[in-house]
Amino acid sequence: MKRYTVILKDAVILLIVSTIFVTLCGRFFKSLKKTSEVNPLVTAVLQGDIKGAGELLGEKGFQASSGGYTDAASYASSLANGADELGRTPLMWAAYANFNSEERLAETDKKRAEFAELLIRNGADAAAMDKDGWTALMWASWSGLPLVAERAAEAGAPISSADAQGNTALMLAAMRGNADIVRFLAAKKADKDAVNKAGKRAADLAADNLARYPKKTADYREIIDLLGV
Repeated sequence: MKRYTVILKDAVILLIVSTIFVTLCGRFFKSLKKTSEVNPLVTAVLQGDIKGAGELLGEKGFQASSGGYTDAASYASSLANGADELGRTPLMWAAYANFNSEERLAETDKKRAEFAELLIRNGADAAAMDKDGWTALMWASWSGLPLVAERAAEAGAPISSADAQGNTALMLAAMRGNADIVRFLAAKKADKDAVNKAGKRAADLAADNLARYPKKTADYREIIDLLGV
C-alpha cells in the first residue's frame, strides 16, 4: 500500500510541475507574440529613425500592397493610429520621454516634434486617449516636451481633458515642474482651477513637489506664481 501511495504522490507532483511548466511556456510565447506585433512606427520613433518612419508612412513612395487597404494614404492613417495593448499610439510614444538631463530632454523634444508632425500629417489622431485616459498632449506635458505638446495641441488634442484620476495636462506639467508647458497651456486657457479626484489643483501639485525636487525650485515657483496658490 505504501508503494502505491508513493507512486500516487509522485504522479501528483509531476502533474503540478507539468502544469506550471506549460503555463510559463504559454506566457512566454504570448509575450513573444506581443513583441512581434509592435507597431513598426513605434520602433522607428524610439530609435529616432525619422527616415524609416517616413518610408513606412508612404512619404518615400511606399505603396500598401496588402491588408485590405486600397491606397497608401489609408494604410498610413491606420499605421499612424495603431494602438498597443495599453491603447498607446505612435504619437503618444513620440510624446513620451523620461530623462534627468535637461540637455538630452531638449534634444529629444526637437527630434520627437519632427515625428509628431510626420504622424499628424499622415492622419494621427491627436485627440485619441489610451486606456488610462491620457492623450499625446498629456504625455508630452508629463514628459517635459514643449514642442511636442504644441504640435499635439495645434492638431486638436483637447486642452483640459482629464484622465481616470481627474488629472489634466496642466496638472501633469505642474506636477513635474515643466514650466514651459504650463505657460503654453495657460496661454491656451487651460482650466487652472480644475481639481483632480484628490482635490488638488495644478498649483497645489506644484507646491507639493516644490520641496521634493530642489533642482527644479525655480520652475515650481514660477508655476505657482503663474497659476496662483
